[in-house]
Amino acid sequence: TGRLSLRTHPWLADHAVLGRVILPGTAFVELASRAGDAVGCDRLEELTLEAPLVLPDEGAVQVQLVVSGPEQDGQREFSVYSRRDDVPNASWTCHAKGMLALNSTTVDGMTGPADLKAWPPAGAQAVETAGFYEDVAATGLVYGPVFQGLRAVWRKGDEVFAEVELAEESRADAARFGLHPALLDAALHAWLVSAAAEKDGSGSSGGIRLPFVWSGVSLYATGATSLRVRLTRTGADGMSVLVADAAGTPVASADALVTRPVSEAQLASSGDGGEPLYRVEW
Repeated sequence: TGRLSLRTHPWLADHAVLGRVILPGTAFVELASRAGDAVGCDRLEELTLEAPLVLPDEGAVQVQLVVSGPEQDGQREFSVYSRRDDVPNASWTCHAKGMLALNSTTVDGMTGPADLKAWPPAGAQAVETAGFYEDVAATGLVYGPVFQGLRAVWRKGDEVFAEVELAEESRADAARFGLHPALLDAALHAWLVSAAAEKDGSGSSGGIRLPFVWSGVSLYATGATSLRVRLTRTGADGMSVLVADAAGTPVASADALVTRPVSEAQLASSGDGGEPLYRVEW
């Protein structure tokens, strides 16, 4: 349990979508991974976002992450909830659900094609990044200084490579996280840059898209302040993620990340008893 506010966590104000400050999807990954550590699960098997967590300009939100008992294979279900701190008897909104598990992938198992020691990758073509944050802000996705960590991008077929680093004022906080959410979020910006380049530099990647489902997330090292990044297309709306340190040693990976478009109406209804942002239909 805990509380989040722009007063206690001012860096979150640098992540705004369509005029609202929302908790980045990478922060849900951080919360779930930390809960997994507490119960002996070092792999985030799956995390599905159901509704964004909108942070108020004033006041705070209470946050609660609930983890179930272990199943026969050791996996545990979890859910993330929030409610306004200043509203008496406010109901809890479920923002994310998922599954924690024991890690079946080791760093040694990530050698070969997952290796990022040769840098930049042979045959990769540089992609222009100048003006990216200004262009994307015009679509309603506003990244402040803490989230503007993208430094360079390359593309090679269905793979996108990048270098990202934390802003100077945030580096002292890196040790407080497994992987700072702003740094991991910046790693995903490379996909937006590549998509915009494919559209002849229009500065748009087809509307605002947010993380929807994370699968197979593993953390191998903590406290990183800069990353080498490899994003590989896994479908029309998905990618796999590998991030490494400055020497190319793996820091974290995700087998798959799927994104979904978001509208202003969906954000407006979040947390007010309206329709959830996303639904999973089997």
